[in-house]
Formats: sequence, structure tokens, C-alpha cells
Amino acid sequence: MPNSGWRIWTASLMAVITGIACAGVQVLLVFTLRGPYANGVSWPITTIGIIAAVVLAAGLIPPYFELWKRNFRVIGINFIFLTTDWFGAFFSAMALVAQHTFDVIGGSSYTVCMILELGIFLSHILWRIRTRKIHREAKLAGLSYDDYVEDKHGLPAVDSSASLEKLPIPSSANGTDTDLEKGTTQVATVSASEQKTTL
Repeated sequence: MPNSGWRIWTASLMAVITGIACAGVQVLLVFTLRGPYANGVSWPITTIGIIAAVVLAAGLIPPYFELWKRNFRVIGINFIFLTTDWFGAFFSAMALVAQHTFDVIGGSSYTVCMILELGIFLSHILWRIRTRKIHREAKLAGLSYDDYVEDKHGLPAVDSSASLEKLPIPSSANGTDTDLEKGTTQVATVSASEQKTTL
């Protein structure tokens, strides 16, 4: 995958600045909301929790638009990170269940996170099942999926994850009809003159 053009030190600096900013906001909220909460005013903390849940869910919605454009293929998402994040949400939800009182806002946030991330997993699994024959042919040819589709069917690698069923693939000159879902099948196109030559 091509990078975004960011230098390593620039990306690292932005990560540090972002972490410091987030930590500063948390410290600020602790000191500003501790007093009202001690006096029985809980709506500010509840509001922060709702905003956090909405922002978390909103952050997992854009990948679904990319999945739709790429025929439900997952590109650019690290599955190790996604798995770690899913288990983090799962165990956090289980910790809430084990408490004497259940935090509805926190539980809802973790549940939404698990459902949306699980949908990303299922999307890629279904895509792999649908294109399993193409992957098998690419493996036999010693190529990656993208390289095989680009080499075999003239599709650019960036578009090789598009809906293959909707792309018109003409028959090749050597009499090979290509069905991207069922693999390749040979079609007998030997003319009468060729038959005589063979005989």
C-alpha cells in the first residue's frame, strides 16, 4: 500500500502532540467536573459519555463506505489492531457486566464498537469466499490477487477490488473464456482448416 507522503518524524511528532492534547483535555475535564459531580450534578459527565459514544461510532462508519466502493473488500485496515480493539471492547463490556451497577452509556459504546468492527471482519471474510477461485488461480500463477487480476484481465491494481461481476471481460484470442466467479474454461474454437492441418 502506498504511504500518504508523511515523513516518519512528522507522523511521530503529530502522534505525540495528539497524545499530549488528549491527556490535557482529560486532566482539564477531571478538575472542572469533579466539583459539580461531588455536589450531585451528573449531567456534564453524562453528556461527555454520550459524546464519546457518538464519536466512537461515527469513527467506525466511514470504513463501511470504503467497503461498499470496493465490493466489501477490506483494504488499509490492520486486522491485528482490529482484533485487539475488538477484544478490548469485549472485556470492557464484561467488566461492566460484573459490576454491581451497569453503566448504560459505557456498555452501549462498547457494544456498538464490537458490532461495527465485527461487521468489518465479516465483510472481508465474505469477499474472500466470493473470490476464492480467483485467489486459487492467482496462487497457482505465483501472483498476488491484485497482480493476477491486473495481468489477466487488464484491471489496474487500485481497481482490482471492484465488483468483478459487473466488469465486461471479453474472450481472449486463444479461445479462453474467462468467468471471474467460476474460473477459466477452455472453449473449443478449432476451425475446419486447422483440423485438416492437424490430420
